[in-house]
Amino acid sequence: MKSIPKELIDGISFDWSEMKWRGITMEYIEFLEQSFPDADVKATLDALTTWLHRKRNQKKAHKKDWHGFLMVNMRKAQIKAVL
Repeated sequence: MKSIPKELIDGISFDWSEMKWRGITMEYIEFLEQSFPDADVKATLDALTTWLHRKRNQKKAHKKDWHGFLMVNMRKAQIKAVL
């Protein structure tokens, strides 16, 4: 898996007031697409946005490591895509 610059990872967050991702650049999307070639990255991001919106008042939706959260869910999407 290609490594990604730390500054790209550190800039990722979720804006709760606008219900959208912040800091996800085209370079980061390309990294995800190369790392998880069978997963539909944009659809997965949309699904995660919907999940976060539904769970916004629950503690489990408020993450500290957004990159880690995305990586776990991209791995799940990759596995589903190949099965």
